[in-house]
Amino acid sequence: MKQKELIQKKKQSLQQNIQKNLQMAKKSGDDKRLLQVASRRKKLLDRTGIEKNAHGHRFKVSKDMIGYHFTHRADVQLEIDNTIVHWDIPEPDVLRNKDSILKVQNLSFKYDNDLPWILKDISLNIELGDKIGIMGSNGEGKSTFVSLISGRFKPIEGTILHHPQAKIGCFEQHDVKKLVNTYKNLNCVEYLSKLYPEAENQELYNLMGSFGISGSLGQNPIHTLSGGQVVRLIMASIFYNKPHFVILDEPTNHLDTETIEVMIENLKKFSGSVIIVSHDQYFVDQIAERVYYLRKQKFHQLEGGVKEYIKIVKKDIYI
Repeated sequence: MKQKELIQKKKQSLQQNIQKNLQMAKKSGDDKRLLQVASRRKKLLDRTGIEKNAHGHRFKVSKDMIGYHFTHRADVQLEIDNTIVHWDIPEPDVLRNKDSILKVQNLSFKYDNDLPWILKDISLNIELGDKIGIMGSNGEGKSTFVSLISGRFKPIEGTILHHPQAKIGCFEQHDVKKLVNTYKNLNCVEYLSKLYPEAENQELYNLMGSFGISGSLGQNPIHTLSGGQVVRLIMASIFYNKPHFVILDEPTNHLDTETIEVMIENLKKFSGSVIIVSHDQYFVDQIAERVYYLRKQKFHQLEGGVKEYIKIVKKDIYI
């Protein structure tokens, strides 16, 4: 029991450290640091576990672990941790019209006539079920593109066409901060009731439960929630209408490793379309079927996906 607890504490400490560094790297747009964090997260499961063998000597993979295993370290099988974050993303309704979910043609945008173009002559087509990743450094226009396709901004040139019957949900980068500042004294169910006054309270509790907000947590004031719990509340609000198309701008910033894995699992199964804008290379790599690199006003499709993006970033770092 003592060894199990020590290993769990060590693992939790490593996860917290990795999560902290990941958030700082995302905030700064430091791609080199992001690569380092991604590498550490990949090694986490391989480097934590039993450190001594049955004879009290240093544990060696080659001698003490024969056969096939999920990690390079054996876990101590004494108890099962049942504290699992559960999500259940609802599926969208069937669309009769088979048009594209999103069609962007020759899109160009700048914030003022005297300012340079942020985006120039961008075209993109998304069908139902497509999972798209958009990557790039801070300041390249990724969040601006999100604001354009979500309808907050209008293009200066070109067109953005949405499927006439498709419902859209959008998680924007600063939604957590805005929600806490604006609705901090409301509890979770009061906030959802404000968004959807037609909904019964039990329906809203069921919805929150689908994103791991259960029991008395739904009655807690929003300002008392953790960042990850606020993300889950926002995701619940997005999926109330069963959207066909979901836009996610840096959705993992406040999430721990376990919740990110649950989010990945659910989005991979989701039959609707997803656009992910993120510095989190692991998250994008797990979900996106097509990856675009936004640089110098243009989208560049990366046939090699996230792995190709990492090569580009490394090359830029060492030039």
